[in-house]
Amino acid sequence: MSLFGRVRGWALLLALGLVLAPAGDVLAKKRKFNVKRYHLTLRHVNTKDRVDNLWVIRVDPKDKNRQWVGKRARKRLEHFLRDWRTGKQTRVPERLLWYLYLVGQRFDKPIHIVSGYRSKERKTSRHRHGKAVDFRVEGVDPKEVWEYCKRFDRVGIGYYPNSKFVHLDVRDKSYYWIDESGPGEEADYREGVAQKKPKRKKRRGKSGKRRGKRAGKSADKAGKGKQSKRRARKRAGAVAADRR
Repeated sequence: MSLFGRVRGWALLLALGLVLAPAGDVLAKKRKFNVKRYHLTLRHVNTKDRVDNLWVIRVDPKDKNRQWVGKRARKRLEHFLRDWRTGKQTRVPERLLWYLYLVGQRFDKPIHIVSGYRSKERKTSRHRHGKAVDFRVEGVDPKEVWEYCKRFDRVGIGYYPNSKFVHLDVRDKSYYWIDESGPGEEADYREGVAQKKPKRKKRRGKSGKRRGKRAGKSADKAGKGKQSKRRARKRAGAVAADRR
């Protein structure tokens, strides 16, 4: 099942604080969340745009497990993540918007966008295709955000300690890195970072043996086929010589 199907009702944690009243009574107060459920709060570092509690996730009233990014929210987010230098914008994958939403819900803080779509970026960059975003979470260590984002499927997660932001993109296979370069500098990747998810070892049982036998048989057939072709060529040459 996809991430969107697995997203169930997020349980809002209630933090009870004991406060001593003047009369000596003890009162329990509920924690107030900054970012509402199904909402997202954004700030843009360069354009100074801001979105407060944007209603991003829609829920089917008949089936709460069926959730999606609303059309209006999608348009608003794609405009927010536009190329701030040229004003151009592009379509952003829904999966990337979902991940931003989950980050906002996890830390209950505004997300500060550093860079989204880049229309003049090199073609190999995911920023060029609207599939990447650089961001910070207000008041949270970027490394903590980087570690949290590792739980997402099929993503690229980069931690930039000197620039103090996290890179997040969507791709076919997950990949992680730490780049210690500063703004405008060449990449300086830290050694010893486990960049790829560990691959599961494939167990070779009876099916593996069968595949080996089949491969051997196919190789024998290929060899016999080559021999028969050579014989046919010799016969054709002999016939041609007779015709001359």
